[in-house]
Amino acid sequence: MTNFTDLVDDVIFLLIEHIESEKDLSSLQCTTRHLHYLLTQPLYSRNVRLHGGVALHWAAEHDRVDTAQRLLEVGADIMGAGTGPGYEYPLFVAARYGSVGMVRLLLETEGVSPDWMASTVQDGLALFTTPLAMAARNGHVEVVRLLLDEPTVDPQRCDSDRQNGISYAVSSHSEAMVKLFLQDPRININRAGPFGENILLIMEDCRPRVAKIILDDPRLDLASVDDEGCTVLMQMMHQYVYNLHVVRMLLSQPGIDLGAVDNKGRTALIWAAMIGNPFSDDLINLLLADPRCNPDAVDNRRRRDLVGIPRNGGAGEELPALPSYPDADVLGGGLDFGNWDGIGAPGLDDDVIIPFIPGLATPGASASPQGDTPGSGNMFSVTPWFLQSESWALHHSNHDQACEATVELEPFIHAVKEMLQCWVEKGHNSFIHRRLYADAMPTCVQDAYTTLATYNSRTPAVRDVILQIADDRAAALINSGTPSTGAGGAKGILADLARVQALFVYVYIRLFDGSVRLRATAEQQLPTLRHWVRQMLKSARQYRGEDAPLVRRPLTWTAGEFESEYDAAAEMWRLWALTESCRRTHLVVDTIANTYQIMARRWAECTGGVMITGRKGLWEADSAVKWFEMCCRESPLLVPSLRPGPSIAEYAGEEFDEFVRVVWGLIVGGDKIRSWVERSAKVREIAMS
Repeated sequence: MTNFTDLVDDVIFLLIEHIESEKDLSSLQCTTRHLHYLLTQPLYSRNVRLHGGVALHWAAEHDRVDTAQRLLEVGADIMGAGTGPGYEYPLFVAARYGSVGMVRLLLETEGVSPDWMASTVQDGLALFTTPLAMAARNGHVEVVRLLLDEPTVDPQRCDSDRQNGISYAVSSHSEAMVKLFLQDPRININRAGPFGENILLIMEDCRPRVAKIILDDPRLDLASVDDEGCTVLMQMMHQYVYNLHVVRMLLSQPGIDLGAVDNKGRTALIWAAMIGNPFSDDLINLLLADPRCNPDAVDNRRRRDLVGIPRNGGAGEELPALPSYPDADVLGGGLDFGNWDGIGAPGLDDDVIIPFIPGLATPGASASPQGDTPGSGNMFSVTPWFLQSESWALHHSNHDQACEATVELEPFIHAVKEMLQCWVEKGHNSFIHRRLYADAMPTCVQDAYTTLATYNSRTPAVRDVILQIADDRAAALINSGTPSTGAGGAKGILADLARVQALFVYVYIRLFDGSVRLRATAEQQLPTLRHWVRQMLKSARQYRGEDAPLVRRPLTWTAGEFESEYDAAAEMWRLWALTESCRRTHLVVDTIANTYQIMARRWAECTGGVMITGRKGLWEADSAVKWFEMCCRESPLLVPSLRPGPSIAEYAGEEFDEFVRVVWGLIVGGDKIRSWVERSAKVREIAMS
């Protein structure tokens, strides 16, 4: 016979099945002590059944171990997603908020994957990262300790922000956390960075005490060099690690050799002079103050790069300076074409326009579109010219932090519009190479392409619908974060480039369409777009063709090896198309963003531009053979994108392709560029007559 009190409990259980509100159920539970005891387990079960156990995420955030244990007992999904944007599972939430007890409990629970990549929103941007990286980012030392004890956790795994646990530990200035990572036997201190680089290359924001811990580690190899022969000190300079405290401490280490040279004979002092930014003088003075530094050192081409730099506190040496073209590098101004006939070759620095001239082939000689290293047994470098580190240096149009426009901006906006239209019609344009997506087009680019094609053929009746689609797809792309390609190298760079180009299409459509509301949302996404561009450039800058062995040897085009040589040339063309698309996309995105900000605020910060390949015909070449032959015949003209002055004086306008002319027209004025091209054509006609 059923007990009456049991019957009442059964009625209550039936009742709560029809109560939808969690708030009402909690109120009912708090009515009496008996109901509190009676309803606790059913409420946990109900949460798991209806909501997948999202209460477990609340427990993880607030370190409520008892609550979490009850939820796990009734079957809460230990790897389930929460209710917020992205995918955050309980262990990740606990690591994010430093809930030590919850982290310990979840690590002991069967079914947890402690190294699983979660997706979250950090500082308004989508981020794919691990519990270890998030705990290190937020400075939770004890959580980091627990996670490092797990054998399945990779302590050097990189997230979508191009960081890993130890890089976050260094930037958080936590001595205890850095020591934890260095004590882990899985950490290779000489390859501890997110890209496998030396740990010193992630110490830009490192404080002296943390730097001392790292520099005192006996495993640190200060004599190691990269593929270009650069020491760790040189790599710090061309990777933009300008922490003077770290450099000063590094110079005090016994393993540092300031006389060491790279494959091109460049010392650390020459590298400091080459980087060309506001930090250069401080680095140079720091090096010159060291008695081991030789200020008279020259590279393999007998260059020093120390024009007018004071030596050990003395007066600057008067060395021949490069020709100055003040009116060519600033916005506005008058450019005099009157005595161009008398302008000679300015003797441009090879690091400004990288040489690529095998010259006329002689018996026994070979031509190759790769950089040369005079003085070596092989005249060609193992690293192609377009992958060499100096080719990624950022150059500014002038020395001011802000650039104010005095030229017309609409022509460039219209030119980019035509480029996008060309992409829809022909499948390529001036910054999306025909070879770039020849094998496969990423989904995000497919979506952007179809959106752009639909937008270009829109009618007034569907305009608002298409704009809303563009807005929704842009938001979805940002929330998706970095595509999980699972690969670095060229594939990783292509994935970065694809999402940049896709987001740029959506931003461009909404910035210049005329819808006030959508223009505002597009403007809010400009920082994300710029951030993605910086990540793309960082990946490209550190890439040396490691996953493309065919390009890392000289090409001879001997008859017996034609097939292998053709494959190598095709691979090199593919990599050049990828990196050049990165360069041009960066230039287009930054210029459009700056142009919009100038139109809206009358000024924009000059963020600098990378070098681009300017030789007419190289971008348009439709085969590897044509591209290779052009590269062997003439210099590819890898030039600073925002410094047209020296190139205008040295070369004829018809030698540069239309894209370069359009960009330079924004800097010096379209009329001046047209005059330069026309003048060059007249000079050539006179010479041929």
